[in-house]
Amino acid sequence: SLSNKFFSAEGSAHLLSLINSTSEPLIPWLSTRLRQKTPATLDRFRALSAQRNELSTQLLRSIWIDNDIDILICPVAPHPVPPPDAWNAVGYTSAFVLLNWPAGVVQVGRVRGEDLRGEMQEEVKGEWDRVNRGLWDAGVREGYLGSAMAVQVVGPPGRERRCWEGMRVLERVVEGVGGERARL
Repeated sequence: SLSNKFFSAEGSAHLLSLINSTSEPLIPWLSTRLRQKTPATLDRFRALSAQRNELSTQLLRSIWIDNDIDILICPVAPHPVPPPDAWNAVGYTSAFVLLNWPAGVVQVGRVRGEDLRGEMQEEVKGEWDRVNRGLWDAGVREGYLGSAMAVQVVGPPGRERRCWEGMRVLERVVEGVGGERARL
């Protein structure tokens, strides 16, 4: 993905040196993905930046301008807080980091027993989907009980205050302005 290409553009040397300075081993998920690489050339970095700018321009129009919306409220990930070392998708947050759009996370509740009912019937749509669905298998999903549920609030580029205000409104709704707590 474009996000991953930016994340490792400098070859991951600095990130790996920070991790190595702690003497902590990489978590299993990262151990197969994070490696020292040859840093991107200036021409390669310029090409990546052009791709990011083109994507940002397209999404600015298709999300913010064409729809005249104030904020986006979307999932943080395709699953609740997974068991240790089972995280599978950074795509929901890294997209907004890549675009440098203001975003934050608001806790909206805790996973309840009734949230864990139901099976997925749709066709698997690729490897990421297969792994994410494994995080919903019986015996795994019960581990989510009581864990935090959150949503991501995203604002348009350059509108950090709008994002923050959207987060504040959502927090007030969840907390129950006037004493009645919302059930999401």
